[in-house]
Amino acid sequence: MTHGSKETISLGGKPIKQVERFKYLGSMVGCDADSTPEINARLAIARDATSQLLGLWMAKAISLKLKKQLVRSLVWSIALYGAESWTLKQSDIKKIESFELWVWRRMLQVSWKDRKTNAWVRQKVGITEKQGLLSQLKKRKISLYGYWKRRPDSIVQITIEGEVEGKARSGLRKTGWIDNIRMWTNGGMAVAREKARKRMLTVL
Repeated sequence: MTHGSKETISLGGKPIKQVERFKYLGSMVGCDADSTPEINARLAIARDATSQLLGLWMAKAISLKLKKQLVRSLVWSIALYGAESWTLKQSDIKKIESFELWVWRRMLQVSWKDRKTNAWVRQKVGITEKQGLLSQLKKRKISLYGYWKRRPDSIVQITIEGEVEGKARSGLRKTGWIDNIRMWTNGGMAVAREKARKRMLTVL
């Protein structure tokens, strides 16, 4: 896979097949740096895992507290695999939030026909939006950024914060990995860098 070039690469005189996307260590990597296909795939796998645990959700002998712990260990672990590398667009955030509420409704055995609001569902499980799945994802990304920021020789840190010379292409700029950090940290990048150095983890 190449980025920004269609030049044929050969090994031992034989051309190597170029692809637009491939799976690496369980995560989908694409040349367009778009995380949406990977996010959709992870949520689909986690959704399937949730449905397979229907017997646990229906069991009256299992407490609500234990069911929530099972969700975190058996469902969230699947949904957030490799999430530190994701670049989230607003549409991706909405999908993650919708998925979380779908899981809680399955766990509570609450149908959409029951006309229970999302606020009611969150109150029933005792988990606010700031404690939800998206918040865990934010903490993972900011924690990883802090790790890179405390390593001045990190090539990754230089890459995500660096600027490329020349003029930008016309049109709306694509959301970058670092844009999520900037958006989620109260005070912008200056505050994000300072918190990283001091090992402070604050998510809006």
